[in-house]
Amino acid sequence: MAACNPSVKILENGSGFTSIQTAYNSASTLFSSFTLQLAGEIFYEDIILNGGAVVLDGGYDCTFSTKDSTTGIFGTVTIAAGSLTSVADTGYVGILSTDRCDFDTDLDGFTRIGSC
Repeated sequence: MAACNPSVKILENGSGFTSIQTAYNSASTLFSSFTLQLAGEIFYEDIILNGGAVVLDGGYDCTFSTKDSTTGIFGTVTIAAGSLTSVADTGYVGILSTDRCDFDTDLDGFTRIGSC
């Protein structure tokens, strides 16, 4: 799947971003609680949540109009302040291993043999 641009959208104001962290930082200065819509792709980033309550709503196509796949976050999520929610039936959002040799590129829960 080709990467979407933008790949993250703040639901409350429609602003688009290319990273979850940048969208979170922007939204947390405007709202105390908010929803980030995520494209159905893999995001390679570490995320620090240090303010604001965020709902991650994943699996969207590039137009953010339908959900047709899974969103994966390959990295770590650190919650310093605020909260993180992935609501049932809002699309699939998965936090993947931080082990760079453990690739589940098709998000089926299994890694490739010899992925290193």
